[in-house]
Amino acid sequence: DQLAIAIQQARLHEKVQRQAQELEARVAQRTAQLQRSKERVEAILNNSSDAILVLASDGAIQQANPAFHNMFGYDADSWFGELLSSLAINDQIISLTSVFEQAVQHQQPHRLEVTARRQDGTIFEADIVLAPIRTQPNLVEGVICSIRDITQQKQVEAGLRLALEKEKELSDLKS
Repeated sequence: DQLAIAIQQARLHEKVQRQAQELEARVAQRTAQLQRSKERVEAILNNSSDAILVLASDGAIQQANPAFHNMFGYDADSWFGELLSSLAINDQIISLTSVFEQAVQHQQPHRLEVTARRQDGTIFEADIVLAPIRTQPNLVEGVICSIRDITQQKQVEAGLRLALEKEKELSDLKS
């Protein structure tokens, strides 16, 4: 009886060892997949030409990609904890804050154009997209903010408007 029990325990021990090895292999495989996914996401964020910020649900900057430094001239770490609204010029802080709050409350992406200020004091036109980060339904844990410099597009647009106005004036003069 003792020998049978010992053999049974040995078989159970081997089975437990095999299952432990299988679980360790699965964990290693999942960890490797997670690491590859993480590296891919980091590569996308780090190579984006748009400034991408991760914001807390109150608008505080938690993380920024290298394009943020290139676009604004700030070291990304120096802005940790600062509010997104402080990147806009004074008369547009309220509208940026309002759209941010709408994105959080309605849990929907929102877009707006603002005039932003660089570290050296120069200003530029920016297209900002705010998208809530939801890990659970009805719970916004943060916001992803994408900022694109649209100064050139705005200049081209202004040039086209001016040309259209001149064309209308010429048309009125002809008639």
